[in-house]
Amino acid sequence: MKNGIPSDSTFPTITRRKDCSGGNSHSPNFQLGSGSTDFLFNAAYDIRLMDLGVNLNTSYKLNTENQYDYRYGNKFTGNLLAYYKFNIKQKIRVAPNAGLLYETQHQDVLYLKYEVYQSGGHLLSNVLGVEVNIGQVSFGANYQMPVSQSLANNRAWAGNRLMTHVSFNLKGKKKEEESLFGM
Repeated sequence: MKNGIPSDSTFPTITRRKDCSGGNSHSPNFQLGSGSTDFLFNAAYDIRLMDLGVNLNTSYKLNTENQYDYRYGNKFTGNLLAYYKFNIKQKIRVAPNAGLLYETQHQDVLYLKYEVYQSGGHLLSNVLGVEVNIGQVSFGANYQMPVSQSLANNRAWAGNRLMTHVSFNLKGKKKEEESLFGM
């Protein structure tokens, strides 16, 4: 069994534009960063019986107002994945996984009092993926397919998503050290 509760924060590092040269409004969703200081809290729990396991990950992002008195809605994300670990010649570990991903976000707020109608919502997706570990390098991918959604008061629709990752073990080799999927 493994668990963890790390946290993180983000800070405004870019200049945000209220509108572009033609006077057209820029959607805040199409600019890098939110222009605010935000706080991210994560929790993970992994339980295994031999090579079969279940992994639970949650995160909560607490957003603050930016320089334009705009605050993105706070966001919760959680996923539950089941996996099975295959060892290949004691050098490569492959762990296919399947499960569910749930995301929900409160409505954005303008001037500390007006909720932005076309924001917020929730999404439930099926997830299929694989994680591979070779020595000190892990990489993986998962495909997320929406099952149920209500985004921006049903004015936006999420499509399928492909997520990829690569991670490196910088501590060096340890026999007891395992990745998120117990690899």
